[in-house]
Amino acid sequence: KYNGRDVRALPYRERYEILRAAVYQLGSEYIVLPRRVSENKEKFFNDILAEGGEGVILKDLNSPYEEGVRSPNWAKVKREKNWNVICTGFTKGNNAFESMFGALKFSMYVKGKLKEVGQCSGLQLKVRQEVNANRKKYLGQVFEVRGQELTESGRVRHPRFKGWRLDVDPKTVTLED
Repeated sequence: KYNGRDVRALPYRERYEILRAAVYQLGSEYIVLPRRVSENKEKFFNDILAEGGEGVILKDLNSPYEEGVRSPNWAKVKREKNWNVICTGFTKGNNAFESMFGALKFSMYVKGKLKEVGQCSGLQLKVRQEVNANRKKYLGQVFEVRGQELTESGRVRHPRFKGWRLDVDPKTVTLED
């Protein structure tokens, strides 16, 4: 609410202007408005990443605020990278996948030794069924994941399965890449 008025139904563009006026009235150096750009969004995104930010939120300027809803009017865009990794195991499946594996465990070579760096699911059902029926065939094979970054402990943050890379020699899959 602003001055007793519920402003959530107003377009983001108008809510931003109300917020700007309120912050100006307060005169505080500790409140910083979100940065807005309407042109050269890719440069803006890259600048945010260069400053150490993890990403940006894109908002439809004409959208209302939708409390408690994942709205298609807002999109979170984060830094992501692809990695080739080696399938080194499977987690136990549960619920819909009780009779199959749950996730693929994956590793990379670090200083000549295989180190587990994550696990992921997200395989299409056909792919999951094929891998489940032929687990031994896929152990030691390379696949690609897409994730946000490496954590301090060297694990891939939020990895998602992208596909098998049977053209890649597992010995070339190193964390130093």
